[in-house]
Amino acid sequence: MMGLPKHCPEIVDQLKTGAFKTGAEIDDVLFAGSIYLRNLIFEELGFSLNDLDKKKMETKK
Repeated sequence: MMGLPKHCPEIVDQLKTGAFKTGAEIDDVLFAGSIYLRNLIFEELGFSLNDLDKKKMETKK
């Protein structure tokens, strides 16, 4: 998010407006968006989402 305002200020404004309209924080919107994008591209890059998620769950135990 730190570099986003410099590179895409119009997107930041849209995200802030959308977050405000739904009563969410901008960080929550960015987090949800990052998970969504991860799910779209990681398998194409050769990563298994099940393996990635499983490792995170195992470290929480």
